[in-house]
Amino acid sequence: MRLRALTAVGLVSLLAGAVVAHPAGASPALTLSKTSGPPTTTLTIAGTGFGPSEQVTIRFDETEMAIVGTDSQGAFAQAVGVPGTAAPGTHTISATGQTSGVSAEASFLVRTNWRQYRFDGAHTAVNPFENIIGVANAAALTEVWLGRATAPLVTAPAVVNGVVYVASAHYGTFRGRLYAFDASNGRRLWSQSTNGAGTPPAVSGGSVYVGSSSGKLYAFKTDGTMQWEAITRGPIESALLVLKGVVYVGSNDGKLYAFDKSTGRLLWSRRTGGAIRGSPSFAGGIVYVGSQDRKLYALNASTGAKLWAVTVGRALSTGAVADGVVYVTAKDGNLHALDASTGAQVWPPTPVGTDLRGTVPAVANGVIYVSGTDTTLRAVRASDGGLLWSFLHGFGLSAPVVANGVVYVGSTEEKLVAVNASTGALLRFTPGSGAGEWDPVVSDGVVYVGSNDSHLHAYSLP
Repeated sequence: MRLRALTAVGLVSLLAGAVVAHPAGASPALTLSKTSGPPTTTLTIAGTGFGPSEQVTIRFDETEMAIVGTDSQGAFAQAVGVPGTAAPGTHTISATGQTSGVSAEASFLVRTNWRQYRFDGAHTAVNPFENIIGVANAAALTEVWLGRATAPLVTAPAVVNGVVYVASAHYGTFRGRLYAFDASNGRRLWSQSTNGAGTPPAVSGGSVYVGSSSGKLYAFKTDGTMQWEAITRGPIESALLVLKGVVYVGSNDGKLYAFDKSTGRLLWSRRTGGAIRGSPSFAGGIVYVGSQDRKLYALNASTGAKLWAVTVGRALSTGAVADGVVYVTAKDGNLHALDASTGAQVWPPTPVGTDLRGTVPAVANGVIYVSGTDTTLRAVRASDGGLLWSFLHGFGLSAPVVANGVVYVGSTEEKLVAVNASTGALLRFTPGSGAGEWDPVVSDGVVYVGSNDSHLHAYSLP
């Protein structure tokens, strides 16, 4: 696809690192505004040292992306989009002058990172960039490695820049730790004590954040070096949320805390009516969190001020937010849809199971996916709560996640299940694999899931 050339002088001057136009005859060079990102990333390519007022062809690997004209100094700047089909790994962006014949190259690394619990701040649990595993080939998923820990790995992992982070349980002889594994082979890179059962970790800006049942919140550098720790007044049993420079975390003391992610300084805290055991979610400047007082709270993300609170049910799950609606389940087996701005009911509570304690919905393409202790995975229309399909698995399932048309769940029988997101048809069932009941994640063409057998399991295509 060819894109229109942008004003070269204007864009070059705006690039970080200030690219200066070289005089004609200088060695050609390319500078990228971004050097890594997922497929569909938009970046600006700045070129210097090309022929004056000539046409330059830009390619991503072998695919032509744009033709742009240089200015009188042989410089150009062009916005391009990384192809949605670009596979994870290193790719070459090249520019060749059509008249001068000179060329230059730069590298771009494609990653489909899964940075935190349920993928994003809205907790949709969808990796929209996955392009390796899909409906056509998920049946071929094979376990490719095991990462060994010293305690059951009881959280959803985070996967960022080729490293998998996951926390372990803390009971009996098992001591809670945060682990980092090489995503390519499962080699343990480092581990650090969390002084209690760890929460699903989150990765942001070169730091890894994890909560603990000890009531502490930790920040480590991605090499395992401790940065800071903060204290809440109760055990932390839910995943934290890292967004816009803030770490949000709920505690069993009934408060939601907001800490500065760089320093650990407390920015604000807000009391709810009961213990918080579900992860906060975020959309449109609002943080949503469920409390054991049966209410879902909407708080101003900057100040913690309460915007509204709605009684939903006991043992609320983490909410997922999509298209202005918060979807949340409760122990009564109902799925609730609430207006994200007001808390008003969008459609009546819909029965989707017998016991949805701790179950977290996933939302993709206008469909809500819910699994419960009644051993069934269900797909529900987001528009009206109508049931689209159900898949009876036979034993308890983890919260579902979605990537490239496939729904993945872990199970209490230590198996990984992959289902067609459109039809509910079984795509892959991994009997005896050891994969645990904890939420899987999908990144760079690999499915990762922790297990009670103290291993991190990785599944990929042969």
